[in-house]
Amino acid sequence: MKKFFTFISLIMCLFILCSCSIETTTNNTDNYDDEEIKYTSSEELTCDDLGHDYQKGVCTRCGEFVEVDMNQRVGKPSVLNFNTNSANGINFRWEAKNISGKTIKYCIVLIKFENAVGDPAYDEINGNDFCKCRITGPFNPNEEFCLWDDVIGYSADCSKVTVDQITLEYADGSYETGTYGWYYSKY
Repeated sequence: MKKFFTFISLIMCLFILCSCSIETTTNNTDNYDDEEIKYTSSEELTCDDLGHDYQKGVCTRCGEFVEVDMNQRVGKPSVLNFNTNSANGINFRWEAKNISGKTIKYCIVLIKFENAVGDPAYDEINGNDFCKCRITGPFNPNEEFCLWDDVIGYSADCSKVTVDQITLEYADGSYETGTYGWYYSKY
């Protein structure tokens, strides 16, 4: 009988140690909006519970990037066009102004290719329907920067290029990524 009570006591202790506790406190008022509820659990809290902690444009808790409207950081293109050379090389020209208010150290541009009916146009060498180009600064505030006559891919079907996304790395070490959306079309 003594072994039975010892066994039951041990089980109860384990149950108490392993269980989660819920603590509720109220302000002793009839208004339920003032009720404060505290939860204690062994589950790890997420960014939804804690909020994001961005350092240099990246959340230290979940790795999410700060997504911004790049039209607020990079001005409307003063030049945006392309042509195709005899080897189906896409000669791309793009020029825009730094309106971020900061000095840009690097600019990474994602450019998408489309054919005449709006479907992806694939590069004949690597099979991608996009390319990434990195422009090295520094580019001071209100200064123009560009990609000029660079062959960014090879596709006989390419009829439209879109500067889809831009990532900026600033001289202070921070990053910003966002959609830009300007395009040039031959159709």
